[in-house]
Amino acid sequence: MIPKSGHRFSDQIMRNWKKVMTGFINYAISHARLTLATLVFLLLAGFVAYNTIPKEAEPDVKVADHLCTAHAARHQPGRRRTPAVAPG
Repeated sequence: MIPKSGHRFSDQIMRNWKKVMTGFINYAISHARLTLATLVFLLLAGFVAYNTIPKEAEPDVKVADHLCTAHAARHQPGRRRTPAVAPG
């Protein structure tokens, strides 16, 4: 069931999306051999890609030794906002 959002345009998009996805799923079910062949092909391609990527035994990984945090202040009427980082 499509949730009621109150917007006619978004309801129409959801109905169309549901039709497209239902059609896609029905096609995949009715063409099971093609779906399984595609799955096997993607798995093999992923396996080949994973094995052909060069891997380094001891990679240089730089870890940050400090942590920067920023806190957002609530806007107060009459208070001038200042930039978080000074210009220049």
